[in-house]
Amino acid sequence: DQARLDSACARLIGVSAGGKGIQSVLDCAYSIVGNPMILIDSSYKLIACNQDIAAFRPDIAEQQKRGFVLSANIEEMRKERIYEEIRQTRYPCYSVQSRDGQQVGWINALVLADGMEVAQLGVPEINRRFESSDFEIVHFLCKLLSLELQKNDDFRRNMGYMHSVLLCDLIEGLISDEHTARLRAEQLGWDLGKRMCVMTVFDAAYGIFD
Repeated sequence: DQARLDSACARLIGVSAGGKGIQSVLDCAYSIVGNPMILIDSSYKLIACNQDIAAFRPDIAEQQKRGFVLSANIEEMRKERIYEEIRQTRYPCYSVQSRDGQQVGWINALVLADGMEVAQLGVPEINRRFESSDFEIVHFLCKLLSLELQKNDDFRRNMGYMHSVLLCDLIEGLISDEHTARLRAEQLGWDLGKRMCVMTVFDAAYGIFD
């Protein structure tokens, strides 16, 4: 187990150092663990996933198409209190989800940056059974994903405030479908209304009002 862990960490570090981005790190992790993965941010926006996980369930394929987690899946995660357990242990946890008469095990983990939760990683047990070292590998993977996310300007500016990511997407016109915008706002507990006011607060140290 230790030899497998050391080898896995070395491979993941090599891919991360190559600067090819989050998807390449996730693809490397898939080849090591043998089960596909899905990574979402704190606002339930899809960051990256392995292609095989979309074929695993139609709703995940729909999430990949839309770019964010479906409301029904968010409610299911909240109901099962999956992430509350991880927040207490600060380590990847195992859970079993029942769907369409089938039970599938998952490794669930949090990606933290400066102690703040910025993303969530899910790994379904569909190709092979998990081993104890898989949890260690996922734990190490989350640390690398944290570094990868911090290379992204949006995450660096909005760390811990992922609602801002949706606001940026709206302002920049990246969400052109009004239905999608309202669905995302509903998931985050926003009331868009007909108008939205944006207040900018400056630090006094900037001296902008001098």
